[in-house]
Amino acid sequence: MVQRSVLALLYHSTGGDGWKRTRFLTDEHECEWYGIICDRNGFVQSIAMSQNNMIGSMPSELSMLSLLKKIDFNRNEIRGTVPTTIGNLTGLNDLRFDFNLFSGPLPSEMGRLVHLTTLSLSNNSFTGAIPTHFGDLTNLEKLYLTGNKLNSSLPTEFYNMTRLSEFHCGGYQVETERGTVSLSNRLVGTISTLIGRLTRLEVFKIAQN
Repeated sequence: MVQRSVLALLYHSTGGDGWKRTRFLTDEHECEWYGIICDRNGFVQSIAMSQNNMIGSMPSELSMLSLLKKIDFNRNEIRGTVPTTIGNLTGLNDLRFDFNLFSGPLPSEMGRLVHLTTLSLSNNSFTGAIPTHFGDLTNLEKLYLTGNKLNSSLPTEFYNMTRLSEFHCGGYQVETERGTVSLSNRLVGTISTLIGRLTRLEVFKIAQN
């Protein structure tokens, strides 16, 4: 019953009546709703809502779905800050918030998501520093931060992510009615010699900073 209520809150918090896929809040078990995948015991493990016209904010109560392994809200219009309660979802291995309208600092609580292999936060309006606690994400393989408003150096702890194979933290250009607009971070400082720890690194993109 709790997870059904949390999913209903997600629906109402993100303009569910305007979603592109509307098989949600039906009389069926919530595991049959659009974008929801459950384990064999009926607990929600994945929410995949890419390009679903989600407009609104992310409810902090989503953290009550404690067995979640994947959240994909890619290419919607979710705004506001990422709730710090995201750090309670310690079973997550795939988190995708790219191409939304999130703003504010990256929550340091994300450093508690130690099972993450993919963290995609590109093309939002995140500000401030890359949290030092990201260094606790020692299973992370792909980190996407392109096209935000981050303004910091790479913290020493960044080089603790020894399984990292891809890091994207550069700029991004979009075409608007007024012409080309560049969305860019502002990384400063030098790249530490500690980068030698990242022996699996294949892609390191920080252009347009």
